[in-house]
Amino acid sequence: GWDGNPRTTEIRDDKPFGSHATTNFYAPVSFVGFTGSGGNTPAEVFALIDRSKAADGLHPDGTIYWPLNGGVRSTAREWETDYVLPVWDSMGIKYKVLSGTYVTGRSDIGGEIVGNPVGDDGNYGNRYLPGAWADHLTSYGGDLNNPTATCAFWIRAGVYGTSGTVTEPFAYWQKFPHAHIHTHFRRGASLAEAFWQSIAWSAEIVCLGDPLLQPWAQFPQVTINCATNLTGTVAIGASATTASPDGLATPFELAIDGHIIRTNDTIAATWTGGGFMLDTTTLRS
Repeated sequence: GWDGNPRTTEIRDDKPFGSHATTNFYAPVSFVGFTGSGGNTPAEVFALIDRSKAADGLHPDGTIYWPLNGGVRSTAREWETDYVLPVWDSMGIKYKVLSGTYVTGRSDIGGEIVGNPVGDDGNYGNRYLPGAWADHLTSYGGDLNNPTATCAFWIRAGVYGTSGTVTEPFAYWQKFPHAHIHTHFRRGASLAEAFWQSIAWSAEIVCLGDPLLQPWAQFPQVTINCATNLTGTVAIGASATTASPDGLATPFELAIDGHIIRTNDTIAATWTGGGFMLDTTTLRS
């Protein structure tokens, strides 16, 4: 979806892919934190978790900053502006494409796309709004055992999600997040979903941040109706008063003790269109 029309907004664990369509499922992941020499302190990781939880559904109105400077780390992704900026215009996303290497002294950053490596000596006077994703296209940014200028800098500076490569990537744009990561994010995808939809070659990169972070999600208001006497086969009614306008899936799933019930499960539960019919005799004792 990098041709100016990004098509997907989420990755579902019940939608298979590839030639083994009944067994292969996407499982997007990220590191919430890493405390090695090039990572973050436990306090920084816990702070990330707390601010990520508080950011869900806030729909912050930040600006995406994209400094361009003619260096190879910058030009590797510069061509993406032709495809991405018209989409951002149509969605009303604020952005600034400017000349330079870094962004400094900004208080409204909702995202940042940087070429050159950033130094680990502060956040350049910037303030990052809830949900901000920032990354830099450089070598070894994901080598979190290396104490020099890893992507963990961004978390320390107040960013909510970032990424880096674990080895020398050279200037292949395919190994780094496409700028449409911000498009997916703004359409309601989670951090992990937005990230993995933006990577063409995934062999060398790691994602750092809360995978479930969804600052721009439209969360439905859900009503559940169920009998108090759960014996035999019981009806569980489910309805949502607010549907997502961005094409996110609306069918309900039934989970018992954190386990999502599937059609081939030993627990018998059937979606009826307005809820579930659950055979309580098949529940685990």
